[in-house]
Amino acid sequence: MPFLALGFWASVSGVALAFSNGGMTPELAQAMSRSPEQFSAMLCPRLRYLEAKVLAAARICPGNEHSRRSFANAPSCISSDEGVLPQPARDYLELLRQTIDAKGCEPW
Repeated sequence: MPFLALGFWASVSGVALAFSNGGMTPELAQAMSRSPEQFSAMLCPRLRYLEAKVLAAARICPGNEHSRRSFANAPSCISSDEGVLPQPARDYLELLRQTIDAKGCEPW
């Protein structure tokens, strides 16, 4: 039983941390650790993977089968609406997607 309580408190503290960091969880910050200045040097598959990784870390439901398979072990998604993302994550994804579009990358 103490193990379950520990897991519960870890969840609660993670939610509290997300609110105190403007919605940025440690998992999301880790997923966004690659600098946007590096995007232009990345190949299309890596850019698409990074996009899916950020969305999985933010617990956004995958929009396609490739993302679902790539992050099958990700925590359960909580929303398909990217509007719930904290502003830094939305800005990061916007820059990433601009690079994807500029390179003419195929969708996953």
